[in-house]
Amino acid sequence: MIFIYGRKKAKIKKTTDHIGTCTTCNSIGLEFEIFRDYFHLFWIPLFPVGDKESRVYCTKCGKPNNFNPRVKHFESVTSTPIYLYSGVLIFLMLIGTLVITNINTQKEKALFVADPKVGDVYLIRKDVNDSTYYYFLRVARTQGDTVIVYPNAFQYFSFVYKLNDEDYFVTQEFFFTKNELKELLEKGEINGVDRDYDDSYGFNRVKDLDTDSLRFSP
Repeated sequence: MIFIYGRKKAKIKKTTDHIGTCTTCNSIGLEFEIFRDYFHLFWIPLFPVGDKESRVYCTKCGKPNNFNPRVKHFESVTSTPIYLYSGVLIFLMLIGTLVITNINTQKEKALFVADPKVGDVYLIRKDVNDSTYYYFLRVARTQGDTVIVYPNAFQYFSFVYKLNDEDYFVTQEFFFTKNELKELLEKGEINGVDRDYDDSYGFNRVKDLDTDSLRFSP
């Protein structure tokens, strides 16, 4: 990917000073243009850099007055516009959005685990020695405090959010209490919970399988 970045100059203020005197013709009246450099990424200002700069012209003779004593005053009272921090603000907003989304996701997972429904699918993450693998459990039914689930047929060695085209759930029953599921969630082993999903996730594929040939232990 090509990154377009660099340093540019922005005019942050243009004003006329009706008090300042031209150092060339002694006429009263100076026009100020004040600039500030900034770094950009893809032309989006990230943050300002360096000191403010001024270009000053006499309104009568048009001669430059860049060393006029009024320059420092106008630079000091000119604020840097907020848009020069656009990149930083966008980044902070993105971080804030991700944090809020994650908080809401965690709350939703906790609610789903506390009140399981038939068809809920749990993405389980297991860390064994130096390796990590994932698999799915689908809620088949509930009996009081007990939740009966079906495992999927395959295991995955990288993060997934749906079954691959050849995978499916098998009708071998495993039993958990709600407290056991809550403990799995608190330990981070329940990586995600899906409810009200569509067919593209493959979570509706359930097949009977000879349990003697199935080697799986959630």
